[in-house]
Amino acid sequence: MKQCARCKLVRYCDRNCQLHKWPEHKHTCQKQQDMKRHFVTRDPEGEECSICLEPILSESNCNFQLKCGHWYHTDCVRKLLEHDEGVNAKCPNCRKPLPSLLDIGRVLSDQGDFVGAIEAYKSAIAIDPENAIYRVSLGDVLHTQGDFAGAIKAYNNAITIDPEFAVVYSNLGDVLLEQGDFAGAIKAYNKAITIDPNFAIAYSNLGNAFYGQEDFASAIKSYNKAISIDPNFANAYSNLGTALIDQGDYAGAITAWTKAVAIEPEKHAISHMNIGTALSNQGDFAGATQSFKKAIAIDPENALFHMNLGVTLRTQKDFAGAIKAYKRAIAINPNFANAYSDLGTTLKDQGDHAGAIKAYNKAITIDPNSAIAHMNLGNAFYGQEDFASAIKS
Repeated sequence: MKQCARCKLVRYCDRNCQLHKWPEHKHTCQKQQDMKRHFVTRDPEGEECSICLEPILSESNCNFQLKCGHWYHTDCVRKLLEHDEGVNAKCPNCRKPLPSLLDIGRVLSDQGDFVGAIEAYKSAIAIDPENAIYRVSLGDVLHTQGDFAGAIKAYNNAITIDPEFAVVYSNLGDVLLEQGDFAGAIKAYNKAITIDPNFAIAYSNLGNAFYGQEDFASAIKSYNKAISIDPNFANAYSNLGTALIDQGDYAGAITAWTKAVAIEPEKHAISHMNIGTALSNQGDFAGATQSFKKAIAIDPENALFHMNLGVTLRTQKDFAGAIKAYKRAIAINPNFANAYSDLGTTLKDQGDHAGAIKAYNKAITIDPNSAIAHMNLGNAFYGQEDFASAIKS
């Protein structure tokens, strides 16, 4: 989806949607730009907090600097804003306005200081408990931290304050979806869509919830609705392809994944992999090889991509290429039992029974319940005419 070029905070389905929402969004947008102008980044060594006058530690994330050049400990400025109830707080040195607690929370969150962000949002809520945005922001950070119960509570509090806040229902759905509560997620996404019928992300995530219930027809319908709202929604195309493949529609799935990578060619490595898998299942191993290589070019540290490339190369009798791919997968993930097992099979195909036995044993060490690895180990022993060990395996 298109992103607001000014504040980078919100996304729009299309130009018409942006124009429709601009009167509502422009005040928040301008405030966010003003907030960004408050902050600069440089080495704080030798600086001190303008409030407590204690040193600013360069290795700590719990500090920031305003454009006026003065440094603060996050906790100090939070307490100052709490004392002034977030109104007209000024830099003690130059008397320029301090950013709001909401702004500080967003900056800290962007910096990865989620604990500091949570404290800032909680302080903002203490000052203005009826502000739904504060509670949504708190919920978002808690979700990022894996505190699902805390996030759900924050979102529900925001809904109590503003029952027509579509984004909150969507965010609530995301948490419930991640917890596997598909029915709850569907209810939340449907509420978001009722409030905002053009909420493409909510439709796409609704599809994910239906997919979790294995209701593929409803999932496909939701993905297509998201795409009809935003024809450049790459993730919706990617998810659509996954749902179609589960219904055996390889051609439709490949078309959807191809559309996803055409929209975001440098992002959708998983779609390239999915295309490769579909082509391989259709017997187009050369095409599959190219797709897996494209996925690897985007995400070279994904062990599964290398593993799948190895499988396809082995099918084409490119044993040297397959071995190289399996070894790369193992280097990335040393506990990848299937990669060891497939490596063993490729070595056995080349007559290297000793190497195959070593690879199979490694696979079994990682996954002692892998029946196929035990069977293949037996075959390798049989190839060495070690019948006793073969029977045991």
